[in-house]
Amino acid sequence: MSYKSLLLKRAKDELAEAWSWYEDRLTGLGDRFEEEVYKRIHQTELTPDRYPEKKKPYRETLIKVFPCLLIIVLKRRTNYS
Repeated sequence: MSYKSLLLKRAKDELAEAWSWYEDRLTGLGDRFEEEVYKRIHQTELTPDRYPEKKKPYRETLIKVFPCLLIIVLKRRTNYS
């Protein structure tokens, strides 16, 4: 079964704000943060059962290198998406 993630506008805004915060501290750190976030999102798409549902349909996972909690809702990929 295949899943895809969509980032809500609020999530995109928070990601951009966090990127900026890390980048202000050290050049390249914002990029590293963003890379870790997208890597974890991709992992949840591939193996969603590894990430517990805290409250249906929301799954939670931490970014190990950065103090960040991702709350994810997965949508099954269809032939049309």
